[in-house]
Amino acid sequence: MERQEYNVCMKPYMSGKGFTKEQRQQKMCIGAKICSGKATTEEEAAQICASAPPKEAKSKKGTASCSTQAGNLYNCILEKLDFADIEDSLQNAVHTCLCNKPPSKKEKEASETKEQIQSKLSIAEEFGL
Repeated sequence: MERQEYNVCMKPYMSGKGFTKEQRQQKMCIGAKICSGKATTEEEAAQICASAPPKEAKSKKGTASCSTQAGNLYNCILEKLDFADIEDSLQNAVHTCLCNKPPSKKEKEASETKEQIQSKLSIAEEFGL
């Protein structure tokens, strides 16, 4: 069954007004079993749902506000900075805080290439090229 067909099939099972949370979950489970083809009747689907262990709720992604994320990033970077070699240290700190690992040699080389290009562009701008 294609996704669009599945969504159309699930529509009657997705209304939740006047039902408790458990009743809504039961309706959704029954609809999912019927629409996916795992059951042919609501009774059969209800039996499957009753015997299946309940799934854990998915954790919400991106719940922190942007300012909270920025603050966390800022604090993380400050902890990792070496002010003796600020440019390389900043690159390592940002990469480590965003990716949870220091940059690889390849990533460092790619970054150096970008810096070289930027340097050449600024020199060209100075000469009006």
